[in-house]
Order: sequence, then structure tokens, then C-alpha cells
Amino acid sequence: MSHLMTVLMLQLAIIILSSRFLGFIFSKYLKQPSVLGELLAGMIIGPYALGQLRIPFMHGQVFFPLHHVATAVNGVSSLPISPELYGFATAASIVLLFLSGLETDLKTFLRFSLVGSFVGMGGVIFSFFLGDLVTVLFVKDVVS
Repeated sequence: MSHLMTVLMLQLAIIILSSRFLGFIFSKYLKQPSVLGELLAGMIIGPYALGQLRIPFMHGQVFFPLHHVATAVNGVSSLPISPELYGFATAASIVLLFLSGLETDLKTFLRFSLVGSFVGMGGVIFSFFLGDLVTVLFVKDVVS
């Protein structure tokens, strides 16, 4: 059990430090929002990229590949990370959404809600018709 806790703490430390570092680089030197750096850090250290690298003293990868995670169906898991780290990520996303809701200015939100609704609906409708058009033009064997 102590080995699993050590791995979990190492995973969390790598995630937090790399996201803070790249967020700082993006905001300070590239004059971009720090969230772009944090997203890039997630893509770089994710289980499908550098998370597959072996660490000598760990006897394995930082982020476990699919076959090391608890199996779900037919021996294949839908999670590329440990269930414990997935639990932390889920709780963190809930806290993030809650905090962003706390920072929302209700007057500004209501003032732009109609325009935002039209933009959102337009994006959905445009994407649907564009996907339909591309399918009709490029897929010759469309089943009727």
C-alpha cells in the first residue's frame, strides 16, 4: 500500500509542478493565458506521451499503461491512469467548475446570455451541417 501511495504522490507532484511551470512560462514569456501552458503540460506528460517513460527507481512508468490498470471489460480498461489518480482528477474538475462559477458576474452573464446562446446554437448547427456536407461529398457508399 505504501508503494501505491508513493506512486500517487509522485504522479500528483509531477502534474502540479509541470502545469504550474508551463503555465508560468506561457503567461510570463509568451504573453498567453496560463491555462494554455497547463493544457500543454497535460498533453506532454499524459499517459500516452511522456507518461510511458520508465523511471529507474520506480520499476515502471509514472502513469501506468492500459494493461497495468484494473480491468473493466474483457481485460481492457477504459482508464489509462490509476483509479486513485482518476478520483483526484474528478474531484479537482468539480472544484474547478465550482470556483469558476463563484467568479461569474451574474449581471454580465445575463447581459450576454442571448448573444452567447445564439453563438452556441450556431456552432452546433454549423458543425452538424458541415459534417453532413463533408460526408455526402466524400463518402460514396452512404447507407440510405
